[in-house]
Amino acid sequence: MTHLELHQVGIDFPDFKVENISFKLDKGKLLVLLGHSGSGKTSLIQAVCGILPVSQGSILVNGSCINQVPIHKRKIGMVFQDFALFPHLNVADNIAFGLKLKQKKEVNHRVAELLELIELKGYEKRKVYQLSGGEKQRIALARTLASEPEIILFDEPMSALDESLRDRLRSTIKSIIHRLNITTIYVTHDQNEAFFLADYIGIMNSGRLIRYDSSDQVWLHPNNQITADFLGIQNQLDGYVKTFLHTHEKTSVYQLDVNGLLFIFKSEKSLKTGQFVRLCFRSESVYLSFKKESGNSFEARIKDYQIIGSAIDFQLLVSDVNINCRTFRTLNPADIHHHQLFCTIPETALSIIV
Repeated sequence: MTHLELHQVGIDFPDFKVENISFKLDKGKLLVLLGHSGSGKTSLIQAVCGILPVSQGSILVNGSCINQVPIHKRKIGMVFQDFALFPHLNVADNIAFGLKLKQKKEVNHRVAELLELIELKGYEKRKVYQLSGGEKQRIALARTLASEPEIILFDEPMSALDESLRDRLRSTIKSIIHRLNITTIYVTHDQNEAFFLADYIGIMNSGRLIRYDSSDQVWLHPNNQITADFLGIQNQLDGYVKTFLHTHEKTSVYQLDVNGLLFIFKSEKSLKTGQFVRLCFRSESVYLSFKKESGNSFEARIKDYQIIGSAIDFQLLVSDVNINCRTFRTLNPADIHHHQLFCTIPETALSIIV
């Protein structure tokens, strides 16, 4: 059931506009907004919580428009990038700040409950300056949860933390959000973080939402050039529809010609013979073998390679087409030159931009 809905929302600034933002988000689902700096991500969540007014459109919660509802009555919590903790208060008082109207016994119980939830039991009397960055972020989350919001908004909450700490903290956040079944919008620049956390991904560019779908669909099928470039899809090959082969249920099967390489491609959309397309697939989707596989499998030779930690990035020459492949270090690249090499791209990994 739809919990949060934005319908053609716009936000006006003197030199920038967020325009025509529409999407629906079900109860308990987590949407991650991705996009370059200045694309409008933070402005959008600030409009949802009431910090910024909307110039057009509607923000609806459970079907009711909240455009004119004051911030403190929206039941929407926000976790900020800089934690926004009160340095003169201890951990317990920071968490309890929004619970002043409740009885002290009830407040103490709620604080203890939340500290256990974020795995910081016994931290009640700690001062803010005694906390690590990760602990501060968990306290900021607990303070937001204390008021029992229906929706939580995160504004790049881990951008100031180191990579190993972000890995641990994102697991904690995902677990808590799913356990409490809270509808969430999360803003980040980190694509690994986004696809780890998200049920849905929204790609923003120049104040517009240019792609919105499940995280799996966005990962595999960017659907437009800006999204493909932003997500770093290295293999983008120009070609055309050579042949319509057949239809199976709702899927049509085509043969695409990319500079003489013939790819089998399945699509729910209708394509025309001779139509020009841009074929996209991730380097991680290409796998190497010493024998020809079924499907899109081609003889290849290595032009160059680079070892990056646990991975190897190969530059392959397939006929006259350059293809990038990323694989784990399960083989010695130098040994490959002594064998006939094949690269295979599964049909499910292919998408097109038309």
